[in-house]
Amino acid sequence: MAFMKVYLKENQFKNLFEARMDGFRVDYLTNCKSFEERVEYCKQMLGFPIGDGSSRIIFQLDDETCLKLAKDEKGIAQNKEEMAVGFNHNEEYMPKVYNGTDENNALWIVAEYVIPAREEDFYKVARVNFADVSKFAVFLDNYIEIRDLYVRSMAKFVLDGIAYKYGSNKRAVELFESICDFKSTYKQYVGDLGRIDNWGIARRKGRTVFVMLDTGLSKDVYNQFYSRR
Repeated sequence: MAFMKVYLKENQFKNLFEARMDGFRVDYLTNCKSFEERVEYCKQMLGFPIGDGSSRIIFQLDDETCLKLAKDEKGIAQNKEEMAVGFNHNEEYMPKVYNGTDENNALWIVAEYVIPAREEDFYKVARVNFADVSKFAVFLDNYIEIRDLYVRSMAKFVLDGIAYKYGSNKRAVELFESICDFKSTYKQYVGDLGRIDNWGIARRKGRTVFVMLDTGLSKDVYNQFYSRR
């Protein structure tokens, strides 16, 4: 979930880990004996999660940060993947990760809280229909990952059509290029970017950009935990 690592000032660090409810401590999470205990502790101290997947659950800490808590070994693997990618790269389409992260165990990571994107945001900001973004992400995976020549040729036909449709739209081209870059550079499956809940919106260098929210599903993680055996 790729991230750019950011170091906090002492007062910011203190405020971050005081969190939303008096007494909440991230070091308690590391000392918990089970995933279930960590989840219940966060629910009690932070309230309802803002995101809940099969392997990780996300709690908002404050207006700028959130906690991605691993439920199981899959979640730990995804947290590790997001740290491994994010600590070495700072592309604007990736959210930030903070130095309060549990780097040794990856039981949890503290990341930038990014405003969830809406489908209409894609048209307002980049004059691109989200349906085309969704199609592009899914068919890019098909074109690169699937060996069947017919499937690949159909995928290329769709990709070429989208590229032609937005060829003169600089912001749309940048968006599609960022998906391609993410796919090729980090060896990730990008089909999940076809779902709006995997996108956020943020300000980067004075302009509005789209941010990929879940960047933990590398091929290694997929093959280890999700592929059929």
